[in-house]
Amino acid sequence: MSRLERVPRVFAELGSTNTHCKTHLADLPDGAAVLALRQTAGRGRRGKSWADTADSGMALSFVLKGIELRQVVALPLCVGLAVSEALEEAAGCRAEIKWPNDLVVGGKKVCGILCEGVVGEETAAVCGIGVNLTKTAADFARWQLPHGGSLLSECGVRLAPQELAVQVLAHCDRRVQQFLAQGLPPLLPAYRARSATLEHTVRVLWEGREAVGRAVDVGEDGSLLVEIGGQIVPVCSGEASVRGLYGYR
Repeated sequence: MSRLERVPRVFAELGSTNTHCKTHLADLPDGAAVLALRQTAGRGRRGKSWADTADSGMALSFVLKGIELRQVVALPLCVGLAVSEALEEAAGCRAEIKWPNDLVVGGKKVCGILCEGVVGEETAAVCGIGVNLTKTAADFARWQLPHGGSLLSECGVRLAPQELAVQVLAHCDRRVQQFLAQGLPPLLPAYRARSATLEHTVRVLWEGREAVGRAVDVGEDGSLLVEIGGQIVPVCSGEASVRGLYGYR
């Protein structure tokens, strides 16, 4: 498994960095990283899409080839931890991890992560990281996104996409190498310490219905362990609404 590129390939504009990496997967080496200064069709989980203005966000994706599909499931937790550490180093404020794929500062979402498995001649993963850099509270209000935040609005720091991407890739390379060699368990103590989900009341989809419980831990496979009616239930996918975040009270 190659190391991640420390300096990304920079594009002035792309529809989606993840889509670009998947489309050009055969031509990109293992560990390749792609940065778009403007992303016009960014994608999140459940197909949510958005567009950035130039330099208002960091749209970064990297490629991992030869990864096992079972590893792709837990990869967002590994990357979330790495990006949380990078944001604290770069912006000087603590970014907590909302399971499974958001980073929050002061209760506001500043980053989303989307890791996708690609099955072909060899299995690969493309992992996209989107960080809000310079969007203001007025921007989020205009877009009717009351729970959105940026490094500028929440940390008072203005960073350039290329500058942050180099720091994010360094942290991701370290944590991804650890994850691929040893699995998720060695990363879990650091993940738990940065979690915005654990020990909180959460609302999840369980057995085809919405249920409310308490998030008690993260499993070695990346699942969220939720106590519902005295029973510990692993939640393997989907969303977990955390009481106190994103308007859930």
